[in-house]
Amino acid sequence: MSHKKQGQGLVEYIILVGLIALLVFGLVKAFGDEVGDTIEEMTDSTEDVGKEIKKGRK
Repeated sequence: MSHKKQGQGLVEYIILVGLIALLVFGLVKAFGDEVGDTIEEMTDSTEDVGKEIKKGRK
């Protein structure tokens, strides 16, 4: 493989990684609050279950 083709492959890879990063950034910006709220609700539920288990052991 010549250096020219190898360099072209590297540039294509960098462009692809950049596009994926932009996509992820956009998704986080659009849905970040909703995902954060969902994770917070799941954490609260898990804590409640843990408290109930501890009460049952006493």
